[in-house]
Amino acid sequence: MCAIHQLNPFPRLTTLAKLFAADYWIVLDDVQFTRSDYQD
Repeated sequence: MCAIHQLNPFPRLTTLAKLFAADYWIVLDDVQFTRSDYQD
């Protein structure tokens, strides 16, 4: 299983559980986003 996550200052417990359950994980540190939209 592979987990992909964009960095945020306060990860949720579900995010940490996803990372621990994955065999491989990828952290996105340079992602484009729309400034006026909600980012989750």
